[in-house]
Amino acid sequence: MLLDLMWSATSNCNLRCRHCCRSARPERATPHRADILQVLDHFPAAVGKITLTGGELLADRRYAYWLLGEISQRRADGRLAVGEIELQTNGKIFFDERQDKVNAILRRLTDLGVSAFDVSGTGGYHLEQYPGFGIGEMSSLSDLSIASRLLVDGIGEKLARGGVETHAWLFDSSSGTLKFTHYSANERGTALAMVRSNGRFDQVVPLGAGRDLPAHVRKTTLCNVIKILKSMREEEMPLTLFVDYIGDVYLCYYGAMKIGNIQNMPLEKVLQQAKYAGPAGRIIQFYEELEKARLGNVPLPPLPPVPCHICGPHN
Repeated sequence: MLLDLMWSATSNCNLRCRHCCRSARPERATPHRADILQVLDHFPAAVGKITLTGGELLADRRYAYWLLGEISQRRADGRLAVGEIELQTNGKIFFDERQDKVNAILRRLTDLGVSAFDVSGTGGYHLEQYPGFGIGEMSSLSDLSIASRLLVDGIGEKLARGGVETHAWLFDSSSGTLKFTHYSANERGTALAMVRSNGRFDQVVPLGAGRDLPAHVRKTTLCNVIKILKSMREEEMPLTLFVDYIGDVYLCYYGAMKIGNIQNMPLEKVLQQAKYAGPAGRIIQFYEELEKARLGNVPLPPLPPVPCHICGPHN
């Protein structure tokens, strides 16, 4: 079974956002490296994509470089095959630093195997902690969306001028859609931005697990697990598992449907045991049935029930 892993490798952060579903804060300690290595050593031998998130991994760059170095070493000696490593960031470090420093950071990260950058600007909520973009200064969600666009465009341009490609998700309140912006640089280093719509906001990104989100957002967001299962059924894509820094494994980034812990047990064994335990096990079985159905050209299995209401409705 080929997997994608989203690894929350730290709860330390350089922002203090009211929406954070991980309760990440600046005062959170960087995880002990020995504990992180135990988690990493129990990853499967082959992973389609590892997305490193937090917290904010770049809040402690020495730790980020060390962790990426450990992953790179395992890729080099054949212990871990990874198709892609993506770094998810709030972008503040790129907002704060001069272009030459940004370029140096990007070179270090790409040398260590990072091939994609995801600047998280969903809904503008990360604006709370940025100088000049204070959330209290915005009179409406529309103003917030405009400010968010200015901020993330600025970060994307810096990254593009540094020679890497990146992407960012932003909510456009006027159209009710989530927009995906891809940044790259042409031969002269000029930043280019291409925007495409990607469906209605409440069908794409659930934010309902955030601690202090507005009630209308919590009520309209779609269950994250259902969103993933629907996508998996409609197109061939790996099962994504969410791993936190202590090794707990979930079917949902927002801390729902825990299936086990990989501090002291390989992920394959965790999956095998979880397959026979309740609703989470039914979802794992669904994915296996999905793979077999595609190989055998037979009807796809129906979506399994998901008895979780952290994010919102299941339709």
